[in-house]
Amino acid sequence: MEAVVIRSGTVGSAVARALTEHGHQVVTVGRDTGNHRAACAMSNPFNDLDSDEEAR
Repeated sequence: MEAVVIRSGTVGSAVARALTEHGHQVVTVGRDTGNHRAACAMSNPFNDLDSDEEAR
């Protein structure tokens, strides 16, 4: 099985390690670490949802 683990912090690293140990192919993605880097412009993507609720 191939798996993508988003966020390679404490939990993501443990998940990736466990999957790898069981023979799975794992790709990790994180802001600062991982096989690939992904930038996120928002610190909390749910902030926009809260703003929409207040506008109604």
